[in-house]
Amino acid sequence: MSSSQSYPQRFKARFTSDEPALCGDSLQGTSGKMTATDLQRSYVCKWTYNFAESYKFSNYSDYNTMFISITNTFSRESKCYYSHSRFTIDVPIENTGQKFTRAPCGGFVHLSQEPKNILNIPKSFNNTLDCGWIVIAPPGVRIETSIEGIFNHDCSDEFLTVHHGLTQSMSVLEYCKNKIPAKSIVTSFMNTFIQYHSKAQQSTNLKLVMKVASSQCGGYLNGYERIFSSPNYPNHYDENTECTWVIQASIGYRVSLSFFQRFVVEDTVNCTKDAVIIYDWVNGSYQELAKLCGREIPSVLNSTSTRMKVVFRTDSNINLDGFTAEWTEICGGVFTATDIDQFIYSPGYGSGYDPLLDCSYEILAPTNNKLIVQFQDFALEGIYPECKYDNLTITGEREYNFLLKIFCGKHIPPILENYEKVMINFKTDSIGQDKGFKLSYSLYKCGGKITEPTMIRTGSAEEYFNGLNCTWIIEAPSDKVIIVNFAYIDIEPHYSCSNDYIAVFDGSQIENDHRLALLCGKINSSTVIKSNSSRAIVQFVSDDFLNYKGFQAQISFSYGEAVGCGGVISLLSVTQYSLKSPRIGNSFVYENYLDCHWFVNAPEDHVVKVEFTAFHVSPCANVNQTAIGIRKCSCDFVEIRDGLNPDSLLIDKFCGHTLPPAIVSSTNVLSIRLSTDGEIVSSGFEISLSLQSSRCFPTEITVDFNVQKIHSPGFGRGDIPRGLHCKYILKGTSSVIPTHLRVNYLDLEPAESSSTHKGVELEVSYIGQCGRNYTESYGLLQNSYIQDYNVNLLSCSNLITAPENYTISIYIIEMYPSYFHGEAYFEILDGDKLSSPSLYKVQSSYIMQSVTSTGRYLLLHNVMKGTEQIMYNINYVTTDKGRGCGGRLINEFGRITSPMYPEVYRKRSTCEWELETPIGIQLRLHFSEFDLGLLCDQNYVSLVDRNGNIVSSYCSETPADYTSEDNYVKVVYTTTMSNGGTGWIADIVGIVDL
Repeated sequence: MSSSQSYPQRFKARFTSDEPALCGDSLQGTSGKMTATDLQRSYVCKWTYNFAESYKFSNYSDYNTMFISITNTFSRESKCYYSHSRFTIDVPIENTGQKFTRAPCGGFVHLSQEPKNILNIPKSFNNTLDCGWIVIAPPGVRIETSIEGIFNHDCSDEFLTVHHGLTQSMSVLEYCKNKIPAKSIVTSFMNTFIQYHSKAQQSTNLKLVMKVASSQCGGYLNGYERIFSSPNYPNHYDENTECTWVIQASIGYRVSLSFFQRFVVEDTVNCTKDAVIIYDWVNGSYQELAKLCGREIPSVLNSTSTRMKVVFRTDSNINLDGFTAEWTEICGGVFTATDIDQFIYSPGYGSGYDPLLDCSYEILAPTNNKLIVQFQDFALEGIYPECKYDNLTITGEREYNFLLKIFCGKHIPPILENYEKVMINFKTDSIGQDKGFKLSYSLYKCGGKITEPTMIRTGSAEEYFNGLNCTWIIEAPSDKVIIVNFAYIDIEPHYSCSNDYIAVFDGSQIENDHRLALLCGKINSSTVIKSNSSRAIVQFVSDDFLNYKGFQAQISFSYGEAVGCGGVISLLSVTQYSLKSPRIGNSFVYENYLDCHWFVNAPEDHVVKVEFTAFHVSPCANVNQTAIGIRKCSCDFVEIRDGLNPDSLLIDKFCGHTLPPAIVSSTNVLSIRLSTDGEIVSSGFEISLSLQSSRCFPTEITVDFNVQKIHSPGFGRGDIPRGLHCKYILKGTSSVIPTHLRVNYLDLEPAESSSTHKGVELEVSYIGQCGRNYTESYGLLQNSYIQDYNVNLLSCSNLITAPENYTISIYIIEMYPSYFHGEAYFEILDGDKLSSPSLYKVQSSYIMQSVTSTGRYLLLHNVMKGTEQIMYNINYVTTDKGRGCGGRLINEFGRITSPMYPEVYRKRSTCEWELETPIGIQLRLHFSEFDLGLLCDQNYVSLVDRNGNIVSSYCSETPADYTSEDNYVKVVYTTTMSNGGTGWIADIVGIVDL
């Protein structure tokens, strides 16, 4: 045999074993359980039950059904099987939950023209009953089915289903207390499987009567019977006849009905005598689609769902030829959204779609309404984003916005909100199919009436939309007040919140005199607004321009000041005050679901000292609060803020049973909040409030172009007072000139330190917008809008300088091009001169990408013309590991991307980004784009904590949002020359533990 030849190598083996089987046995009796050993590997078990033997030696001859309850890896299933001398079930099972029960009912039934009651169930039974029957009809006939008697239980506790074929396939008929058809149903199935389920009953008279139909009028039509005709066609139809055909298409398809050959039905105005009436199945009921008569062949009629009904009705005179019709399955269509969620399925959803499909769906919103479309499930053949084989193309239209994207694989499309129209085109090739998709659609709604605790938000999309005016009217019980707890706020910033804003009002009217809060900008920590009464309104308004993430708020109800839950505490006339948590109804513990706010006022030039004399505020259940500390609290807690506003600086938050340390405010106002959940309660707290002279003056500084220095008390003397909390307010005379704040000295140690330390020195001043040289290793850069109506071009440049042998990477967080003109632009140059090569340029549009230098300089060049200006919000990092490969970023929010995004990064490297937020603020990481190709063992992203532990690694699936345990995470990107993905975008935001 030559070495070039090859033959298949095969072998055959047989083995036996004398070891006992791991599972399997002979089953006996009317009930029992099947158990198996949990070996964490695959193996086969066999249980046998011989019905024929049980009939010989027992009185089980009426027990013709075996009901089997199976727990498998994916779901819990209950199956009802008819008895047979040998029956095999192949299903993966776990080691618990396999039970069988024999029921005194069921069996085989052969039909004839004589009516026969299929349900041989007992007239009364004390346990749940599950029965199965196989009904066999002669070939080529129709079966007429009707229900007699009544169902005694609700539909969930007693029902009857009729299935086509010998197994529990999709049910074609369903009967229960609320589903009893007025007339008999005619089907054309040779074999029918019937299942009955009921809880215990004292007496039942229910019957399911079936027989071979003598008439060919009407029937249930599925994929096996596509053509039907009026009785006697092409001869004259009968008088006083009513025939009903129910047409059922496969899941994901619609019914298309066409008439051919002849259509001759007595012609009258509005078809009041003989008529063919077509009904469409819409939202759970039939709606008339057309009423036909005359001699012209009607146009094609299409259903909006999988079901259509055709009724042929004649009177007592003028009988004509009638009609013949054919129905086919079609996909796609035009759909109009309503307030109710409706669903669209791909053809064959769940069991696999067909090859060579081309389905177009158009989803519309009525005039002055918007859509929300959300994919519930998605699995197509192909690799995203190439999608060369099977794919889904989504087109969305709304004012000032157009969406066009292609999806495949398991990359589920995003939620589509606030569109007037969404078009979807689903195409498949000739080989390789998958599960398909399921989506829901409805009208986009915001606002409404709220009478119980709930969550409200601007929407599910990444950004809210233009032109919104959402109003939530909130009504609490008469003895409660309303708590609006904003988890985050990210609204277009404005010094007067006049563009986009959130307004909270006390009472039932939108009146400025009753406004509790007006909010905009970006707030990552919890912001809590409390009403003064049992009525409140939350209003969200957006204009037609910039869009941000929006907000999310929890609405809850709490007791108010009348029972000691919150209030105003004045230290203007007293120097000391004792505050206790409320105990309602002479209880020894505080109530669940409290949210109490106390506001403390003191004289000018004084601060407020808070000392806890008793403290028992329950931590979360099963949490070792001693181990994690009194400040990590997310259930019941007390928080103290340095001011009266809900977003004032959070000084600290406490829970547990250890006395917190004393706290001093930075000014003469302070707020205290007690929040409790619905679980463990405790005795609460007692606080002593007292006055102290302030040592932090001056606390308000007017900023100008002169450099001013701010010193901590005792600066330079080595005498840093303990227990201080100083806050400095920087007030500017201009809202558009940037303020520069620099830390000159930072020399502090904890209170237990015995060494001498200098303290803190800051300097502050205005700076110009142009001509800056940023030499820090990382930074966040935002330009300000300049109100200049000069028609001449204005040029503004700023330089970023990295150390020698470093490169700079700029990541675009936000960019606002000039949509209306073309002379203004923003450009990033690869060097320190205007003649340097251009890396990136923005005019009327922009592309989301990273921009990386080849050397140590990047020049930001902005050209403006009057009000035509490009606005940007970017951050940058520097690295010596190669272009775009890693860096360090410390901030409360920002963005990083893979090197050279969205270019494919084909290089063997390990890039590391160290991300950090201020101390006490956790870091949340969100990947908005993620595509690393196919080789997961070579190209992947890892998240590493401060101790060097790998938290998780990702490749094929987009990572879930990650929240760090502390304020640090490292992103490590490992790549090879075979990397094939476009990379990733990761957004960073700091959050305060709520």
